[in-house]
Amino acid sequence: MQPTNLHKNLRLSSLRRSAQSAQIIREIEWNRCDVSHSLDAETLSFLLYCMGVFILGENLKSKI
Repeated sequence: MQPTNLHKNLRLSSLRRSAQSAQIIREIEWNRCDVSHSLDAETLSFLLYCMGVFILGENLKSKI
């Protein structure tokens, strides 16, 4: 099955968000930002969502 443009766009959007999430995590690890100001509820819930998707993906990948 060939990926459609929608699938490609969703994948790129997901990669961009993952990159942004990784950047936020790096900033927190290096204490470059004030956690109380940079992590609002929406950002935190998105980070948790990304972690869940990543874990599910890794589990599925290991079963294939």
